Amino acid sequence: MMTEQSCPACGANTLRRFDGISANTDVWYWRCDQCGHIWTVSKTDETDIQHISPLPPKKTRANGR
Repeated sequence: MMTEQSCPACGANTLRRFDGISANTDVWYWRCDQCGHIWTVSKTDETDIQHISPLPPKKTRANGR
């Protein structure tokens, strides 16, 4: 289940699922209490994730890769 996952934006484990807004949709709405990132997860396929707020840019590794 998604509550065992971490935030895709900051990695925190402070996730909150919004059951009310998700009730009449095909997705679960999630929010990270630490960074405020919002995303959805399909109710039928947990690998189908859509980000409502943008993800932060990927950090460049020190070795340039």
